[in-house]
Amino acid sequence: MYPSSLTGEGRIVAIKIENGIMESYFYLTDDNKEAAETFTVLSGEEVKVGFLVLENTIEGYSVEMNEDGVSGVISIGEKSFKFKNLTEDSVVLCDGDDKEIPFYTMEKSGYPVKGVFRPKPSEEL
Repeated sequence: MYPSSLTGEGRIVAIKIENGIMESYFYLTDDNKEAAETFTVLSGEEVKVGFLVLENTIEGYSVEMNEDGVSGVISIGEKSFKFKNLTEDSVVLCDGDDKEIPFYTMEKSGYPVKGVFRPKPSEEL
């Protein structure tokens, strides 16, 4: 699942939680064509608009599911976030003030994912 949202910077970001690994990505839009070309040149792999680009890998987190199977808590270090209404294509996160923030899959949000680019450590973002 890639829940997504627009950040204040106008970037579309995605988070993936799977098999004990949490990753954050940004989505390459038409405004990022130059970045896609740069990644292609640096990596030798074809990277284009519609790709998710790995930004960060987060380890040391835990997910506690409630008995209902659709809500729980994600803990990262000393921070924790409640979530609820987990479905195949959406989830609602609650920040520290219990403000509810809905997240949807990239596809449901209108951003089809054409591929995933994982830069090697020597390739700068």
